[in-house]
Amino acid sequence: MARGGVVKKLASVSRQRVMKIAKKKIEEILNRFPEVAWDRWSGNLDAMQIFGWIERDDGRADFLVLKIVGGIPVYFTTSSAQYSREFTNRLNFIHRDCKRCEKDFPKLRVVKG
Repeated sequence: MARGGVVKKLASVSRQRVMKIAKKKIEEILNRFPEVAWDRWSGNLDAMQIFGWIERDDGRADFLVLKIVGGIPVYFTTSSAQYSREFTNRLNFIHRDCKRCEKDFPKLRVVKG
């Protein structure tokens, strides 16, 4: 095999290994949230946004959106009043309370709280 072929093969194997490690790291992060049923994601394994659903007792569902860059959670948002602080703690982030849209933007079509 020519030298270029060997380099390409090694690069391919190395890339596959890196992707396997990245997926494992992402799965470890997502498994911190057992109450979330993960649904869809966009981006790539180096920088992704993933969202999932949290079942509620009233039959509705809340969402969680998590952004992971380089295997590190960098941002999240959730509609869950129940889990918001808990998720913040799990990620070692700073919690900020959400505000209701109907109060500050009365002309919008809103979900009634």
